[in-house]
Amino acid sequence: MPVGGSLVVDGPNGPVAIGRPSTNRVVAHTAICTHMGCTVEGNGARLNCPCHGSIYDAFTGVVIQDPAPLPLAAISVRIVGMAIVTP
Repeated sequence: MPVGGSLVVDGPNGPVAIGRPSTNRVVAHTAICTHMGCTVEGNGARLNCPCHGSIYDAFTGVVIQDPAPLPLAAISVRIVGMAIVTP
């Protein structure tokens, strides 16, 4: 994944949005929209909800555009070699 990018993957407890704000850093959030429970999609530095138009910051999980009422919950991850893992 390029720096500044994001993607959604299947995690052990459901879909996870992964963002890469810098070369040596990745972040993760739940990929379930806080509005109606749809799965968001990665789109560069943003995560877009295809159901009702909510947009989130892919690196912080903060709502950029309504109708989502809450940010996405953070998930702790780190880079180990070529993999992204949870502690």
